[in-house]
Amino acid sequence: MYLTNNSFLHVGITFAGTPKVRELEPWIQTLCNDWIRYSANNWIIWTSKSPREVAESMRLMLDPNDLILVVRIDTHDSSGFLPQWIWDWINRPRPPGWTPPPAPHALPPSRANDPLAGLRLPPRRR
Repeated sequence: MYLTNNSFLHVGITFAGTPKVRELEPWIQTLCNDWIRYSANNWIIWTSKSPREVAESMRLMLDPNDLILVVRIDTHDSSGFLPQWIWDWINRPRPPGWTPPPAPHALPPSRANDPLAGLRLPPRRR
C-alpha cells in the first residue's frame, strides 16, 4: 500500500435545472489528480482536498438550488453493481507522484444524461 495524502471522494449533484455536467468536468479536473464519472451526476475523485474544500469550490459553479454531496469513501470496504472498467479504475495503484494515463473519464456523450448508463445488467439468458 502506498502512503499518500490523497483519498477517494464521492461527489453527487442533483441539478435543479439543466444539468451542467460538461461545464463541471474541467472544474473537477482542477480539484483532483484523477476522477471518473459513473453516472449522469455522480463522480469519484482522487484528491488531497477535503470534502468541504471540494463542495465549497464546486458550489461556485452550481446554481443556488442545485444540491451537492461530497463524502470520503473507503474503497477497501465497498460493494456495488458497476461495470468492470469502473472497478478497475477504483482499484488501480496510485503511488505518490502518480499521474493518470490518458483515458476516457466519463460516459460517452450519447449516454451523458442517462442516469443508468453503464449500470444496467445484461439481459439474462434462458
